[in-house]
Amino acid sequence: MEIGSWSLACERRGLVHSYIKVWSFSHSLNINISLSQHHHHHHQQYHISPTQQTQQYNNTLTPKMSPSILVVLTSHADLADTGKKTGWYLSEFSHPHHVFASSSPPPKITVASPRGGAAPLDQSSIEAAKDDEISVEFLHKQSALWEATTPLSQILQQGIDSYDALFFPGGHGPMFDLAGDKESQEIVKRFWEAGKIVSAVCHGPAALVNVKLSNGDYLLKGKKVTAFSNSEEDGVGLSEKMPFMLETRIKEVGAEYEKAGQDWGEKLVVDGKLITGQNPASAKAVGEAILKVI
Repeated sequence: MEIGSWSLACERRGLVHSYIKVWSFSHSLNINISLSQHHHHHHQQYHISPTQQTQQYNNTLTPKMSPSILVVLTSHADLADTGKKTGWYLSEFSHPHHVFASSSPPPKITVASPRGGAAPLDQSSIEAAKDDEISVEFLHKQSALWEATTPLSQILQQGIDSYDALFFPGGHGPMFDLAGDKESQEIVKRFWEAGKIVSAVCHGPAALVNVKLSNGDYLLKGKKVTAFSNSEEDGVGLSEKMPFMLETRIKEVGAEYEKAGQDWGEKLVVDGKLITGQNPASAKAVGEAILKVI
């Protein structure tokens, strides 16, 4: 009998009880197959490959695997020359995280940043979320996520094979570091070219605008994308302090920019495995879309 395949013949009449034992060079697989078939008119042949049998066996015993999401936060804390601090925006991580944690099975979350270590949390976003129960709970219970982030260089060394999705929360910080960070751009490129999810919200898409693929095209070229709008930037009085205007840059690289009917309204755009949200109000929808596409 060959190890590669085996067959079990059921005779024309009567009951057949067969025991099959297959010994592999590296391991043994014991399978008991009891067949009670009564056939009057024909001879029937069953062919079961070891691969199929093992797969069936694993499917019955292995629980559903949790997806894995790489979250990349900014390492930049200074808001240009204003003397104020910035960083990543609380609700833009807390609400997607709440969506993730509420799913079954919840995905594994790995958090990285350009420098590693503590990723600066925009203090103004804490004040803005003081009445937001999800963000308040996240702030108090999940601080380990952003206080000891993995350096992007280490993510590149380890490879991205184990991840299913990449997510960039916003805050003004990404405009200053992630937009031009070569390691971040390489990670985005690898995720996209491996057919994995690439997602971002608010100023998070700043990490995507300068990414070029292996064919030389911008990742966002020809894609439908949203992000923090120019009018929203004007509304917070920071347009003059930004290194570039995010909406303008998205259009410059050939993307089709979309936005909500009014500033601060929820807007989600899903273009295949590219998922973007316009502003803090869109963060939950981005998290839900990530899980749906995964």
